[in-house]
Amino acid sequence: MGRALPTWLILCRCDNAHAVEFGRSIGVSLFQGRHVDALLSEQAANTLIA
Repeated sequence: MGRALPTWLILCRCDNAHAVEFGRSIGVSLFQGRHVDALLSEQAANTLIA
């Protein structure tokens, strides 16, 4: 079995911005967690208002 490339990984349990920053620093581009959900909810709310 080969090594997984960071671009094939989903970093989960991202509960704050630091987790996303860390993931980006090691090359991860897919994230899941409470912080990401909050960002998406905020973006959706701003889209509805605009």
